[in-house]
Amino acid sequence: MDERLNKIKNRERELSQSLSRRPTVTEIAESLKLKPSLIRESLNVSKNSVYARNASWR
Repeated sequence: MDERLNKIKNRERELSQSLSRRPTVTEIAESLKLKPSLIRESLNVSKNSVYARNASWR
């Protein structure tokens, strides 16, 4: 999961630079040859784990 998330985040940064805007989930998925649902799931898991870590610090 960490390796996939790293690939997604790196591609998101690359596309942001080349497009001069935040890429859509579909654009990220197409560039990585993955399904958009897999991209969404990976990004949501990442976001939720950040929230969980922040909540535990309080």
